[in-house]
Amino acid sequence: MYQSVCEVVLGVAVIWAARRFALSGERTFMLCAAGYAASDFWVESMRVGPLPHALGIRYGALGDIAVFVLAVVGMYLTRPGRKPPARVYAKRALVEDSSGDVMSM
Repeated sequence: MYQSVCEVVLGVAVIWAARRFALSGERTFMLCAAGYAASDFWVESMRVGPLPHALGIRYGALGDIAVFVLAVVGMYLTRPGRKPPARVYAKRALVEDSSGDVMSM
């Protein structure tokens, strides 16, 4: 039940974030993968039973850590680039008249 509630909350959060921040398809997928890995890591920590361990952590948790790290790195690498500042051009008169009358700007 914990996992299904986490999945529904994650789905709503990803939809909101994709619309709010105008994420591309690949960035939305990576956000979903990172969220799923984080929630599954939490659910995996509550499980009880004789499961295989490596480095003192269950195999499922190691996989979740790997997916989370790869998704965050992917989000970082696919971030939109910063745009250089726009050039400011001097305003020029539409009608160039050196006589200084009313028509010159």
